[in-house]
Amino acid sequence: MTIASPLWTGLVLACGAGLVLPFMTGGKPVWRWQWTAAQIQQLVWGGSLLGLAALLAVGLHLAAAQTLGFALAGFAAMALLSGLSLPVGVPGLLLVIVAFFIGGAGDAQIPIQNVQAYLLGLLLAQLALSEGPSPERSSRWLEFLWPAIFGVGSIWIALTSPQNGWANQQGLLLLSLAIAVLLRSVSLFPVLSESKIRQALFVSITSGLLAWLGIQNALLQPNLSPWAFLIAGGSLLGFGLAALGSVSSSKMVGIRAMQLLLLGLATLVASRLFGSTGWLVLAASLLSATGSVAGKAAASNLQTGSDEPPAGLSVVGLASLFLVGRVLLQTFIVQFNPNVTGINITHPYASAALYVGFAVMLLLPSLLKATKPASETQTALSHGFLPVVLGAIALLSAGLANYFLHAEATGSFLTALWVTGIGVTLLGPFTDEQSRFVPLQLAFLTTLICLLSPELIEAGNLAEKNEKLWVLTGAFIVYSALALLIQKQGSGRQAVPVA
Repeated sequence: MTIASPLWTGLVLACGAGLVLPFMTGGKPVWRWQWTAAQIQQLVWGGSLLGLAALLAVGLHLAAAQTLGFALAGFAAMALLSGLSLPVGVPGLLLVIVAFFIGGAGDAQIPIQNVQAYLLGLLLAQLALSEGPSPERSSRWLEFLWPAIFGVGSIWIALTSPQNGWANQQGLLLLSLAIAVLLRSVSLFPVLSESKIRQALFVSITSGLLAWLGIQNALLQPNLSPWAFLIAGGSLLGFGLAALGSVSSSKMVGIRAMQLLLLGLATLVASRLFGSTGWLVLAASLLSATGSVAGKAAASNLQTGSDEPPAGLSVVGLASLFLVGRVLLQTFIVQFNPNVTGINITHPYASAALYVGFAVMLLLPSLLKATKPASETQTALSHGFLPVVLGAIALLSAGLANYFLHAEATGSFLTALWVTGIGVTLLGPFTDEQSRFVPLQLAFLTTLICLLSPELIEAGNLAEKNEKLWVLTGAFIVYSALALLIQKQGSGRQAVPVA
């Protein structure tokens, strides 16, 4: 089964506009590599993590070992595109095109693990480039979100939609993405970006109208017209979250709480009225609001020399990342949880795993402070320290959860990561806006690794106590080494600077 061609055509045209319009509104590419020595070191650390994951997959005879090429493709694509100074959003659209072909080019029978491995590679590269100066550092989360929405959405719809409903659900996902890409690009024009109110009204009304026309004329499903209100409402919510973020810092705690409340209400409404696919459509619609906001941020950063995104822009990305991650979590629960009614957190293992997830997220802000560079010049270890630690934590946590706990308890652990992660992200004491993405990135990475290693669940169920004790001893040694490394990094010692 394949999707209706007008919808694919619409997404392709929207992506084409998204690739061209930023150049027409002042964006100029620099056709030479922008990597610094520090970024190359970070990529080496990130590639080492990917290599370690590959060795473990081969050694443990996981089916994911066959998807290593797609993980490498994702890592290389993100790294190479980050080496060019392209307008914000352009690399992400190119990555969507790659995801489309990896996902089966519009077929209902998509290779699920291939897409998951591709997203894993993208995320590892994004983490590897998250430290140090970079002209695109403030917007790299957007480059990951475009392919993540498409990839996670395609997986979820292929897993859960009945045969006669797959085309409609996939069509709604494509329609919402196409509208978000197109309107984000159009809103870059100065005539709209001069007034926030004018821009919000134009984008919200136009998104709803385009959604209604697409449902009526491309999907040919008039009964799906209420989805147009979700798409329009998501666009308006994105502008609302961004506007709240522009309030003075003296009121930031209350503003963050209000943003968290609005996101929670939107998540509840979308799930209750439209199901989990509603989260995906809402995640895509939120990105309609990132057009002129990102453009103004880039212009401001060029003048001030800063690489930090404005708080409003960050919250829109965080909200979208949380919604996509929530669907990714749901795919794990649907695939591997034997309890069809969901996760019962009152079970002893599930309850314990819940508290472990809470503890990991609550300790993360302190870890980020410990690893924050003491000066502009750092050693290779300092530049690569954050992605290495996060990758190791995610790899060990996911593997141990699948091996020592049954699927329901692992689902409980992942739920705690996501639910606590969004709260810590918005309310935590972070020193810069970019660091706020780290908790949700860690949750995303851990969930992906759990999805790619389901064989460990069965291996753990069949393992004897002696085997589990040996595994636990090895994990304790690795965690102890990580703790010593963190303590050394946070001690403020400074080694020879990198040239």
